Amino acid sequence: MKFFISTTFLVFLSLTASAQTRIAIKGGFNYSTARIYTGENKQSTGYMPGGNLGIQLKTFFEGPLHFSPVVSYQTRGFVTRSKLNDDKTSNFIHYIDLAPLLSADFKISNKNSLVFSAGPVASLAISGTEKVTVNGISTSSRMRFSTTGDYGLFDFAIQAGVGYHLKKIYFEANYLYGLANINNNVAADFKNIRNRTFSLNIGYYLKSYE
Repeated sequence: MKFFISTTFLVFLSLTASAQTRIAIKGGFNYSTARIYTGENKQSTGYMPGGNLGIQLKTFFEGPLHFSPVVSYQTRGFVTRSKLNDDKTSNFIHYIDLAPLLSADFKISNKNSLVFSAGPVASLAISGTEKVTVNGISTSSRMRFSTTGDYGLFDFAIQAGVGYHLKKIYFEANYLYGLANINNNVAADFKNIRNRTFSLNIGYYLKSYE
């Protein structure tokens, strides 16, 4: 994880040293769930709403390509439902994301562009809440995160998106596909939990640097 962050930072510095860089803030709505298997049995899951807020840098790379890294605060969650009754477990997790994305800009007019982006996402879990509902009675507890037990302190995913960029404002839709199992107790409970998130965002370019 440290190597990934350091490499991303060094690549960004090398690219921005001789290129125009734009800075933007963005935020929006997340609608997330998880793909959960217990052994070979797929769990019934539901979605949870959430949000995101971040800073994006965008610098020219080559042709239509740009390096567009994002540092953001994200919420993701999922609901696990019982197939026998109305019992359910809701998990809501707060993450800090680092996403060294590449984007391709295609001009539609002099000021507007259609932008496609994709790349890896490394996430650090900073807190979370687990709410268990049994027979209509709910209890909540704090989720515990580590590298060896409980829920995973780190997550890794890939993200793809499409956006419509005006001169100062842009709109985008992204989909995050979790690659890592965020359950570290798989040897005991056989659960494989991988995040899935769809987001709709709006961004605003603050400044450009030559």
